Amino acid sequence: MNVPQIEIIEIPLTQEGELVEMEEEVEYEEPDRRTELIAACFNSIAATEYFDTGMESKVNLARIKRIKRMSLRLIDYYVSEIYGEHFEDEED
Repeated sequence: MNVPQIEIIEIPLTQEGELVEMEEEVEYEEPDRRTELIAACFNSIAATEYFDTGMESKVNLARIKRIKRMSLRLIDYYVSEIYGEHFEDEED
């Protein structure tokens, strides 16, 4: 039977048993909230596809249309923003 090997990391301690402060900084990059918003908008559009528009009331049809319109506008805005950050020097 194969047993996975576990690497043991030594934690530096002072003589008093306290943790030694590390000199190096760890860079942590926050996840981009825009990608989460794009995914949420996409999911909203996908959710509206399951409704039978022939069976829905006019109010619900207007709601579905509004959800799609708002989601597409948000997707366009955030994708354009991300694109602009990566391809600032290039033209459309």
